[in-house]
Amino acid sequence: KLQHDCRQIQDSCPAPEIQQIEPLTGPVVGGTLLTIRGRNLGRRFSDIVDGVHIGEISCTPVQESYIVSEQIVCRTSPADGEFTGSVKVSVQEEGHSNQRFSFLLPEVYMIYPDRGPRAGGT
Repeated sequence: KLQHDCRQIQDSCPAPEIQQIEPLTGPVVGGTLLTIRGRNLGRRFSDIVDGVHIGEISCTPVQESYIVSEQIVCRTSPADGEFTGSVKVSVQEEGHSNQRFSFLLPEVYMIYPDRGPRAGGT
């Protein structure tokens, strides 16, 4: 009778829950360290190593900054152009952020000083 009364122990975590991402912007060339905080973000680093994306753009997790189930820090890959999308973490199921990350082209507003010696060193 015990066999019928016992429920199977679940060997998987609930879907990832992304509570916060920062920063919210980065350059289209990639290389931004994006911090993702939440719950159920994997039981080990190997769970998330290929599972972090912004839209379809991959974000490579940094092992030294991973906190089991709570935090992922990843380095963004380059985007083809300006783009805004939610962050997706896939373990066995997918979790999506409510906040969105934007890949932006840098804009130069001012250069200072505006002149210097021809020999350089400014």
